[in-house]
Amino acid sequence: MKRKYIGLAFVPVVFILTMCLYKILSKEEPTKILPDTASISAYTESFGWQIDKEEIKFTEITIPYIFNDTYKEYNKIQKKQGFDLEKYKGKKVTLITCLVTNFTDGEKVYIELITENTCLIGANLKSYGKNGFIKPLNINEL
Repeated sequence: MKRKYIGLAFVPVVFILTMCLYKILSKEEPTKILPDTASISAYTESFGWQIDKEEIKFTEITIPYIFNDTYKEYNKIQKKQGFDLEKYKGKKVTLITCLVTNFTDGEKVYIELITENTCLIGANLKSYGKNGFIKPLNINEL
């Protein structure tokens, strides 16, 4: 009888070890949670970008079911940063748009963060100006 209880005690341990091993082998990045303005600001600052905390906009969007060529190129930028929007095809997500205050090129530049239930699933820098661009957040890749 005691053997059954001892065996049952090891089930949670084996499960936890299996999940840890899976995380290590799958090389998944830890999920970034952005529940509020402070965490959004801290995240952007970790890349060297300062944002206007009064100019943060939240918009509900739907990731398309079928990616056209433009969206495929956009997703390549996301994949460079460890994201993949293909997992979210057809889902409603939140687009968080933040005005960057320390971009020195004279154009208005925005950070776009895509979240699902406050979990970060995509991010990029975007300029709508004459020489518009979409780039990864990493300042060294500009």
